[in-house]
Amino acid sequence: KMDMAIVKSAIDDLEASSYKTAAYALDFGLVCCSGVSQDEARTKNNGQNVESSFDTLFVEWNDAYSLGSYGLSSEHYTDMLIARWEEVALHVRRASTKDQT
Repeated sequence: KMDMAIVKSAIDDLEASSYKTAAYALDFGLVCCSGVSQDEARTKNNGQNVESSFDTLFVEWNDAYSLGSYGLSSEHYTDMLIARWEEVALHVRRASTKDQT
């Protein structure tokens, strides 16, 4: 089972950093038993549920402008794309203005 405390911590860290963007996705994964295969974990646990043997790992950050909808409602997906596009456009405008001075 995904450790939501780790997920929340990653979100909080990103939101507090200078790398934060208006819209993004974070990918997480479950890794079994710190390098032990799922079958090996079952053997060690006498065939029992190995759910507690999985570690939650942060995999990657993805900028919203390059995401697919992945089942999001069209309204949420559009809002996400617009928020990120407006942020990118603002940075471009600022850079253009700075170059002209």
